[in-house]
Amino acid sequence: MVSFTGWQYLLIDCANNYGHDKLLFEDRIQWATDNLNHLEDLVNESDEPALYQKSIMAIRKAQAGLPTGHRVGMDSVCSG
Repeated sequence: MVSFTGWQYLLIDCANNYGHDKLLFEDRIQWATDNLNHLEDLVNESDEPALYQKSIMAIRKAQAGLPTGHRVGMDSVCSG
């Protein structure tokens, strides 16, 4: 089982809310990392603008060393 850090879960959440919820977790983390410096510029392109903006706010708080209280939403689909 792969374990992720809280930071990585914030990045996954951001990518999910942008519209990359079907990518592998590692690819979501990479997308958010690649776009970290301009996430705010992509709000209007996201699938869920309000949730995407909320995830960006949590990322910026974490970068500042502040607690976020942000809950990361994950679906629980079993494709077995």
